[in-house]
Amino acid sequence: MSFLLLGSAVKFFVAQALGFLIVAIVLLRFARPAVKRLLGERTKGFEETFARLEKETVETQAQLADLKAKLADVDREAKRRLNSAVEEANQARSRALGEAHQQAENEMAKAKREIEIERSKAVLELRQEATRLTMEAADHLARAVVDDAVHGKLVEKYLDRLDAVKKS
Repeated sequence: MSFLLLGSAVKFFVAQALGFLIVAIVLLRFARPAVKRLLGERTKGFEETFARLEKETVETQAQLADLKAKLADVDREAKRRLNSAVEEANQARSRALGEAHQQAENEMAKAKREIEIERSKAVLELRQEATRLTMEAADHLARAVVDDAVHGKLVEKYLDRLDAVKKS
């Protein structure tokens, strides 16, 4: 009985082993190419993705280098423009200071001329006033001291002197 049991266990084992072997052969024969194809496609997809990522990385690095170069150019241009603007501002300041200095000198000269003109006018007015006062005083004194005969001689002497002064 135990032999029978043992024989049926071996038969069962052999049947299962044969079933496993058949399933394995069927799987290897039919499923393996499909799995291999799927894995190949998957591997190819990974390779394509990695290649695309590598290409994009190279392109991105090139763009980054290009942008850095452009940024450096922009920075240099900005510095050049800033230096140019500072230089123009310094020149404009120098011109403005020069013009202001020249204008101040011109105004000072004009003021001096005007002062000299006003001074000359004042001196002339003082001389005219002194002459008028002298004439009035002389007239007053002459009226008090001089009679008509002396007055005539004085007028003639004065007119002679006046003619002499005008001629010289």
